[in-house]
Amino acid sequence: ERLLGIQPDNVRGLVLAGMIATRTHSWARAEKHLTRAVQSDPHGVLPRRLLANVYLATGRPDRARSTLKPNLAAELRDTESMALAARAEMELGDMKAAESLYLQALSLTPEDPQLRSAAALMRISQGKAEQGYAELAAVAAADPGVVGDLALIGAATSRRDYARALGAVDRLQQKLANDPSVPALRGRILLEQGSQAAAKAQFERALAMDPKYFPAAEALALLSIGAGQPAEAQKRFTQLLQADPSNVPALLALAQIRAAAKAPTDEVVGILNRAGSASPLDPRPRVQLIQFLLQAGQAKRALAAAQEAAALLPEDLDVLDGLGAAQLASHELQQAKSTFAQLASLAPKSELPHLRLSDVYLNDGQEAEALKALNRALEIRPDSRLAQAKLISLHVRARRWDEAIAVARSMQKAEPDDAAGWVAEGEIEVKRQREDAAIAAFKTGVTKKQPYPAPARYFLALTSADK
Repeated sequence: ERLLGIQPDNVRGLVLAGMIATRTHSWARAEKHLTRAVQSDPHGVLPRRLLANVYLATGRPDRARSTLKPNLAAELRDTESMALAARAEMELGDMKAAESLYLQALSLTPEDPQLRSAAALMRISQGKAEQGYAELAAVAAADPGVVGDLALIGAATSRRDYARALGAVDRLQQKLANDPSVPALRGRILLEQGSQAAAKAQFERALAMDPKYFPAAEALALLSIGAGQPAEAQKRFTQLLQADPSNVPALLALAQIRAAAKAPTDEVVGILNRAGSASPLDPRPRVQLIQFLLQAGQAKRALAAAQEAAALLPEDLDVLDGLGAAQLASHELQQAKSTFAQLASLAPKSELPHLRLSDVYLNDGQEAEALKALNRALEIRPDSRLAQAKLISLHVRARRWDEAIAVARSMQKAEPDDAAGWVAEGEIEVKRQREDAAIAAFKTGVTKKQPYPAPARYFLALTSADK
């Protein structure tokens, strides 16, 4: 930052600042620095590649594609840019363009295991499963690394081909003989297969190899919770923390268990503060602390924690969301509006900041502004059930029945096989005290492929009407 203060257009400084911001997920700052780097050096390959990474991480594959275009010139032979561009094309739904880019990159580096694996996964997604599996197996056999192995295991598991996945894990074990991640991976596949006892044995094996290995402890704790044994789940994390007192995920998990057990507030706060001290730049302990204090009804303490977190991590989206929620709970409405507006500018593809803003406006008696915020949320994500429900509620509260029905009908049109739109219409008619119209809407919902919760609402409506 000092270098940029002296030479604001220094490309190396901008790239380095962008890389640091990317590593801490400060996406707006990363985009700002890397955009300036691209402007200062339009022909530079690395700045464009890094900026495209930011666009992909923030859900803007179209921007990534246009940013990478100069890097795809044949004379540059930049296979990393080709792979990134292929990922952007996949996210944009152009599978042919993605495959073409992967094959172009492979022609330049035919032995690259990452590119070979990506191309094989592309073939599997296109329905050429056996061809793709064979290529992944060949990559795994030829590469001393694990890229091909993990790609094969993931592809087979996602398609419920558990025998193939477990066979690939066995071969991976030969490469990583003493790595606890291998039995833990086998355990996850067995668990998905429904073999709970065998899965538990694998997680135990992983912990025996490394008592500090959190994924195995977490899996065993979840099994204990599922079996109604929360004390046993807690024991898993306390044992891990004896071996590794600063393990942040274990501290966060322990805090969750103690909160669920109705432990004293200060005990849970102490665990979360310990996690924050162990990793000051990790937003998770701070966000969890804010959420816990809000749920405990301690808005002022939550606000103090949120302000401290925001001072340290001013562009972290989850921290800003927590800050805005704490400001709203503390009735600091103008500050909450400012915070959620900032969040909206940092996450332009997310409907969440606008949903939050609608709550603030309603608390401030600004119904028209709340309506605008909800409509903006639906522009960004038309299928947001939460935005639809809030918009219907707003119309119903103002007795704008036709507008409320229009939202429900738009849900029906967008998802004709889902009962949600008909249930929403039925609920509106119930509030409107039009029993027959409500029953008709619920009855239609029952006939849909995804009927829940229409059957229960249909029965209640019939009972209420003595029919």
